[in-house]
Amino acid sequence: MTVQLVDLLHQGAQVLVYLGILGTSGLVLFRTVLLDPGARLVDAPVQRLTTLVAAAALGGLLLYLAADGAWRTGAGVSGLVDPGTLWDTLTGTPVGLATVVALVGLVLALGTGATPVGRALTCAGAALALLSLPLAGHSRSFGPAWLVLGSDAVHVLAGAVWFGGVLGLVITLRSSAPAGAAARTVGRFSTAALWVVLALGGTGTVLAWRILPGLDALTGTGYGLTLLAKVAVVGLVVVIAGWNRYRLVPRIGDDDGARARLRRTVGTEAWLLLLAVALTGVLVSQSPTG
Repeated sequence: MTVQLVDLLHQGAQVLVYLGILGTSGLVLFRTVLLDPGARLVDAPVQRLTTLVAAAALGGLLLYLAADGAWRTGAGVSGLVDPGTLWDTLTGTPVGLATVVALVGLVLALGTGATPVGRALTCAGAALALLSLPLAGHSRSFGPAWLVLGSDAVHVLAGAVWFGGVLGLVITLRSSAPAGAAARTVGRFSTAALWVVLALGGTGTVLAWRILPGLDALTGTGYGLTLLAKVAVVGLVVVIAGWNRYRLVPRIGDDDGARARLRRTVGTEAWLLLLAVALTGVLVSQSPTG
């Protein structure tokens, strides 16, 4: 029972880490790159959500650090609070390094970004936090390293832009931002999302090719089934995003009904992406052969 509890905490913490880091980094990139200057009244609520999501990431990182040591040593629940186990995990494992990198990145990402230098620092923090994910993921066990780790880094960056961007759009579309500024923000995100989908599809294919032992693992292992579930959810999001891009986005600037419908579909998109990111967290805590 204690081993099962540690496994559950280990997996749950990983899910929280992915949700928190992808959300934080994506919201930072949305606020600094995609948000139109005319919609700056959205800046404050986006910053508040970024802080909340970063707090979730911090909690997930600390819990994962403790759970990983207990899981790795088989010490059970007592290993969660054992100082020696915690210290060994922090100083002697990739999880420890990834935790430190993520913490530094999150601190930088929470800057206000009021100046060009400040915006550069927040974006650098977002990138640093994202890079911490491949450092502790199982992709580092597969090769060639440059291909797998590079694909993993691009994959998490694309996922962050999409996840955080959708969260930012939900806030923008529910705000009193001018229609023109909201339309320009949606247009920028829609353009970025096209490249994001291509990046996710390409890097996801490469990662599956290098990590899965064979095609039969897709249906014969828990890892493969979870991967298929994630692909199905992302595919549904792509369909919704395509509808938004070609049917609603061109009309948002001069049609209040289109803005209301877009707000609803983007909200659905956000919930589905939340599920996709959670499944990603489950994936990276599973063995590809099990």
